[in-house]
Amino acid sequence: MLLRRRRVHVAVAAAAALLLTSCTPEASTEAASPTQSSDPWVLQVRDLAVGAGVDQTQIDALADGSVTFDEYEQAIRATITCMRDAGIEVDDDQVDYHRPFPEIPYTFAGEVEGVLDGDQTLAVADGCIETYSQYVDMAYQTDAAAQEAIDAYFVQVRDEFIACLEDQGQTVDPDATDDELRQAAVAAMATFDGPNCFTVTGAR
Repeated sequence: MLLRRRRVHVAVAAAAALLLTSCTPEASTEAASPTQSSDPWVLQVRDLAVGAGVDQTQIDALADGSVTFDEYEQAIRATITCMRDAGIEVDDDQVDYHRPFPEIPYTFAGEVEGVLDGDQTLAVADGCIETYSQYVDMAYQTDAAAQEAIDAYFVQVRDEFIACLEDQGQTVDPDATDDELRQAAVAAMATFDGPNCFTVTGAR
């Protein structure tokens, strides 16, 4: 059965773009999880969640201005349960430790045979996501602690990232900033028919 990659809400991508600013991270030898700290951005996300009338567990997770992995996992598991209760098959729901911080990059079926067509399945899945995890997921992926982990991880894989760009035929300035390398990789995605450098390295 066709599986759709988990949809990342547009607001997540927009927030990530806004947070792609230069900073001076310290390299780490292992993947880091966002740490407990009060972040004004998370409180803004909480206000969005309150306005959207989502499940109270999301609002509670955001209330202290931070999102721990346990809170994130609880939100994702609630979303998956919601989908499965509707008959939607969910797969690949194990914790992935290969990225800058632990994530659960689940997939879900494109339809429920004989019950929900593609559009109906997507509507139900999106409803589950919004109700149980959208805002927690947004904060977890884009708060200040997450960005520090993302930038620290990029330092570790920078040489591999440059090599990937060169393998794709890109001319890379070795003194380019991390953000310039990211931008080059995004541009290459439009012309290179193969895995992008974010996927190859696990960077963001």
